[in-house]
This record gives sequence, structure tokens and C-alpha cells, in this order.
Amino acid sequence: MLPLSKPFPRGLQYTSKEVGSTMGGRRLCAIEVVDVGHVVQDFPCLHKLHIEGRINKLPNHQEFSPYLAKLTLLGSRLVEDPMPIVEKLPYLRVLRGWEAFIGKQMVCSEKGFPQLKSLLSQGLPNLQKWTVKAGAMHSLCHLEITDCNKLVTVPHGLKFVSMLKELEIQWMPREFKHRLEEEGDDFYKV
Repeated sequence: MLPLSKPFPRGLQYTSKEVGSTMGGRRLCAIEVVDVGHVVQDFPCLHKLHIEGRINKLPNHQEFSPYLAKLTLLGSRLVEDPMPIVEKLPYLRVLRGWEAFIGKQMVCSEKGFPQLKSLLSQGLPNLQKWTVKAGAMHSLCHLEITDCNKLVTVPHGLKFVSMLKELEIQWMPREFKHRLEEEGDDFYKV
């Protein structure tokens, strides 16, 4: 029996390193940029991936493990919308992000996220518009939107997500919350 050159873990947590220096008695820290392509190519059977740190660009969806079921991106600050890539991961069930995206618009395509059950969108400081096409995220049961203060409304396409059982709204502007109340403009969407 041949030994494997490296083990194939079911889960991997990758945290970028802080590179620090001292200037005038103050500590300056720069966060190393995470090369996700390099991280995922070494683990083709990965089920869970947790990455903390800046990411310039996500690799193409074919470079991720086809078995990836849980993806967490913390502090990634992606400039390009990550949804067109991650929505094509066939077995992704949980997607969590905090400051994962710094752009103004996200789009979830028709038939995107076929297995997604839980989505947590937290701390998206510039997000103004989020489009969910009919047929996207049809298995979604839990959605949390937290601290996305420029987002004006929940996506219109949520009204087509019939499996949605839990919607958590935290640290959002009062007007956003009022739109979701029983007499609000967006109540029909949820």
C-alpha cells in the first residue's frame, strides 16, 4: 500500500498571518492576502473550509472541492461579487460571511445554490442591492442579514424561496426592519 503524501481532511481552517512592525511606538499590522486557489488545490476532498483574511479573488468554482458543504469567509473583503462562483458549488449547504464582500451589488442566478440550507450575510458595508433570481436558493431554510446598513430591501426573489423558515435581521436600519413588518412594503417577500 502506498502512503499518501498528505492527509485529506474533511475540514480546513486557514487564517492569514498578521505581519507587524513598529513605527514611533505604534504597532502597524498588515494582513497577508490569502491565496484561496493555493489553499483549495491541495485538498481536493475538502468538506468544510473556513478562511479568515483578505482575498483578492476567489478561484473558479471548478477549483474548489466538489464535496464542499460549508464555506466561511471572514474579512475577505472581496471586490468582485462572490455569488457567481460559490453558487455553482453543487453540495454547498452552509455559507457564512462577515465582511466577505465590499461591492455594491450581489446577484444569485437562477438555479444557483441548489443545496444551500443556511446563508449568513454579515457586515457587508457597501451592499446596496441584492438580486435573487427566481429558482435560486430553492432549498434555503435559514437566512440571516446582519449589519448591511446600505441594503435598502430584501431581495424580491426571496418570495420564490418556499423552504425559507427563518429570517433573522440584526443590526439593520429601522426602515429596513419596518419594510418587513406585516404592513410593510416587503412583507410579501418573506
